[in-house]
Amino acid sequence: MLILAEAEETVASKEKQLVGINEEINALGREMRFYQRFSRPESEGADGREEPALKGRDLKSDGFYNGTDSPSTYIIKLATFVNARHFVSFGKKTGPVHAHSWQIQIDVQVPGKSELVGFAKVLDAVKSVFIPYEESLLNKLYPFNKVQPTTENMALFFFNRLDDILKSMDLSLGRLSVWETPTKGIEVNCRFAGFEGLDGNGMQEDDPPEALQQVAVTTVSGDAQDYPFRNIQEEACAAPAPDLEKTAAVTGFRQSAGRYLLAVLIISLAAIISYGNVLWPPAEQHYPWGSDTWGHLFKAEYLYHEILKGNYYPDFSQFWYNGGQPFRYWAPLPYYLLALMRWFTGDIYYAGIYFVFVCALFGGLSWILYSGRMGLAPSILAGVVWSVWQDNVRVAFSEGNLPRVLATALLPLLFIIFLKALENRKSYLNLLSVVVLIHLVILCHAMIAAIYCLCLLMFTFLLWVFGGCRPGDCQRGLLALAAGVASASWWLLPSLTGGITSLDAEAVRSAIQFVPAEISFNPITRFANRETFYWGISLLPAIAVTLPAWPSKPPWAKSLVICGLVLMLITFPAFQVFYTNMPMSNLLWPLRFSSFAALALLASCLVFNPPEGRQRLLKSTYVTGFLIAGIFAALLLDCLLSVRTLVYTGPRSSSLMEIAGMLEDRRGWRVATLDLSRLGSAPSFIFSNTAGLEQVFGWAWQGAVTSSSIMLLNTGLEKEYYPFLFRSCINLGATELVVDDEVIKGKDAFSKAAGIAGYKYLGGEAGISLWHSKDGPYLVEKKNKCLVVGKQGEILSMLFPGVEIGYSAYIDDYPLEYLKKFPQVIFSGSEWRSKSRAAEAVTRYAEAGGKVFIELAGMPQNVLSKQPEFLGVAGETVTLRGQLEILGGDKKYLLQPFSPEIPLWKSYIPLGLDEIAMEFMYYGNRAPVYGYKVVNGHRINFLGANISYHAYLTGDPVALKIIKDILNLSMNYEAQQTVPLTEYRITENGYVLGYNSDHGFEAIVPIAAMDGMTVRVDGTPWETGKYENLLQMSLPSGSHTIVIALTKGPDYRWGTALSVGSVAMLFISLIYFGRRDGPDR
Repeated sequence: MLILAEAEETVASKEKQLVGINEEINALGREMRFYQRFSRPESEGADGREEPALKGRDLKSDGFYNGTDSPSTYIIKLATFVNARHFVSFGKKTGPVHAHSWQIQIDVQVPGKSELVGFAKVLDAVKSVFIPYEESLLNKLYPFNKVQPTTENMALFFFNRLDDILKSMDLSLGRLSVWETPTKGIEVNCRFAGFEGLDGNGMQEDDPPEALQQVAVTTVSGDAQDYPFRNIQEEACAAPAPDLEKTAAVTGFRQSAGRYLLAVLIISLAAIISYGNVLWPPAEQHYPWGSDTWGHLFKAEYLYHEILKGNYYPDFSQFWYNGGQPFRYWAPLPYYLLALMRWFTGDIYYAGIYFVFVCALFGGLSWILYSGRMGLAPSILAGVVWSVWQDNVRVAFSEGNLPRVLATALLPLLFIIFLKALENRKSYLNLLSVVVLIHLVILCHAMIAAIYCLCLLMFTFLLWVFGGCRPGDCQRGLLALAAGVASASWWLLPSLTGGITSLDAEAVRSAIQFVPAEISFNPITRFANRETFYWGISLLPAIAVTLPAWPSKPPWAKSLVICGLVLMLITFPAFQVFYTNMPMSNLLWPLRFSSFAALALLASCLVFNPPEGRQRLLKSTYVTGFLIAGIFAALLLDCLLSVRTLVYTGPRSSSLMEIAGMLEDRRGWRVATLDLSRLGSAPSFIFSNTAGLEQVFGWAWQGAVTSSSIMLLNTGLEKEYYPFLFRSCINLGATELVVDDEVIKGKDAFSKAAGIAGYKYLGGEAGISLWHSKDGPYLVEKKNKCLVVGKQGEILSMLFPGVEIGYSAYIDDYPLEYLKKFPQVIFSGSEWRSKSRAAEAVTRYAEAGGKVFIELAGMPQNVLSKQPEFLGVAGETVTLRGQLEILGGDKKYLLQPFSPEIPLWKSYIPLGLDEIAMEFMYYGNRAPVYGYKVVNGHRINFLGANISYHAYLTGDPVALKIIKDILNLSMNYEAQQTVPLTEYRITENGYVLGYNSDHGFEAIVPIAAMDGMTVRVDGTPWETGKYENLLQMSLPSGSHTIVIALTKGPDYRWGTALSVGSVAMLFISLIYFGRRDGPDR
């Protein structure tokens, strides 16, 4: 019995399948007969005999009818485009989602009794029909959620809709053609009654009326004999099954205006609650605590006051780094917005708070634009999370990097517009918007803009790999990014001359920060150290959910997943070697990729394909909703813990305000803050804004001409080379010193060196002391004792403060007349552009009576021997361990060993000397430490074993004495004479100085030697040089006026020309293609 029951069940199932097959065959037969009837010439019957033309038949009986027969005076012909996506289902098979740009051509009949009708009025009416379908998934919109969105059905439906619209204007629609490709189209010339009974309620895809199941199509456009007519059903049956892995799913969610308003309110309310304690802080508690915040606020405050003076784009400021160009190396847009908020609030500190809040809110609200792809609810959740994202909050409050805050706010908007530009080939507005946004991001933060461009390029490539765009789309995206960068050349090109690009690439790479995963994913470390970079442990479950749901993600989300994971990995120390060997790694720091990585992971984990494109378990909206809600809850909770830790303000430092008051009373010239940055950026604001003083330091020294001098000054402070420290302070014009007592290790040595340099202790406050020297601006009389040419010059200048560091490391850059000013020149780590010219320069200087010392370490190596070689002396590599015993004459010198961190000491010894004065034994052979070679009858001295660097690192008094005796230089600073200025004024582009001297002298002017600077003495153009990044000039005796003016160099002109040219080419291209492709673009 059981077997018989199973057999009967099987028979019933087969019969049911057979009935379904017969019904499908009958439906195909009816449709084929219908198509054949309309594909034959009108005069030919089914059997080849004449039959009445279609015009004379009762079309309404077939579902067609013409709404009017009134005669017309003329016909308006219009064309427009519909850019959208669709898929077609056949039985249980769903075709792939793909994009089309359908061209719509219509003939509008104007009745004879009507007045003339304007094209624009009719075109606006026509566009109103197609706008709801633009850039959408047709299958989700009425009526194509009920019927297949084939070109035929589109033509029938749009004819009815357009006919209704035109009738309200006393016009009628004569004909409508829908072109799917340039060679394939559908034409309709009468209404189709099958659409009349449909409504927008209860949208179901599988219950269309019978008339639509046997939908009829009218004659094709063009010549019938040339038209490649398609049998739709045959083509559909031959279509492959959908490959959702390569389907660019566009969900096409559309919401009412009320729901969008609700989304704005939800995100705004969440942001207000999160930032409430800084928006309404207690009295005198609204001051920032971030590392960089005060520095950025000072530039904004300075800009605000300059604008009030009528100087709308100040290109010069005297306050920091002995003069500089604050908005050449720091992008200006954030400071203009801060100055605007300063104008509204009347307080720069509140302006900074509101700036951060507005940026967070703008970034969060931008996620609403993702609702067409993610759905409104997920986009709201993403917006809420983004407004309080932990790394965004850390950058805003702990780092205080306000320019990056604005760049981060623009990122969600930039990405969604860029994605639209990739997918919509005919939207010039999106392309233009990408150009504008890239331009704006560059004007916020050049490094972040470069990072965004690289990330968008990587995303574009991955999107192409996953089938979300075509090669032409990639090219279009690349061109948009390039145009955006080129359009900003007016600012970008000058900023690349100097700034961070001028810093030693290897030094920058060695300082790049990489954070281990056990720190960046540890939720506890952020509480112990508020500046710690933290990815967020909540990202781990989000990623864990996203990866298994991979098949249910659209291509753009898959691309973002890969981008986010790659950008996350490069922040780990395991990838340090790989990353630092990449091009431009010194300019693009890995932790700054975190903003794009956060956007990528946030968007990808909250978006899914439409239900038909998901995995079986995820087809349920309840399941996906639960996953999205869980991910959101985890991310938000993690972020709110960071918000509670970081989002606050506080009081100003009372000790700094006390010191500022003392400085204001003294009315000195320039202040140098010796704190190794322990006091943060507050002194850079307070000492200039409150006390009104210029500063040797400032904050964020990238772009400062004196940046290398600043780094050396800090190194001298840290390594206790106090004579060099005060020598630098005097030359830089520091009349006041603010000293954090904690950074002074040898207090007696510091006080002694300060006294020799002419500084006196004035008092202190809470561990901060104040020292004073001169009472006003001055010039320094330069003494030419010894010049060091090469990379080791900085080391020798710290050991011997009387040494001058050369302006170039290349020997052949120095004219003989310049070298002859110095009785002694040391070439240590020098280079050359031409070895023969360099050798000639050295020998001619020796012939002129100059004393020459050469250290081969750091010099270019011989191509064959891989050893440095110069003037017939080669450097032999030696590796030393432990203590070094040096023999000189009848004396022995035992040097201190290196620290355990340097177990081996590799250096060069000079071979080929004529005489050896000091040496050590190396495997039984003589290894020279000091000797000479006679060249053209003159003595050229050579140093070996890198003895000067040994003395610098170890501070070994024995090594110091050896190098001191050899070079005959003093380790103490001998105070130089100064000439007080009788006049000192600041202009919009420079300085006016006056002096009076009874003798001519070589002057060090404590003003940064900026590019494009011109100098006139009593109206006469004057030749200048450089002394360690400061101006140097020979001045005559008597009373004279010096005018120093900053002019714009060629890089400004080239940058402006490139910007204007790129913008002109962009608009010419848009106008050309717009005219070529019609107004609908």
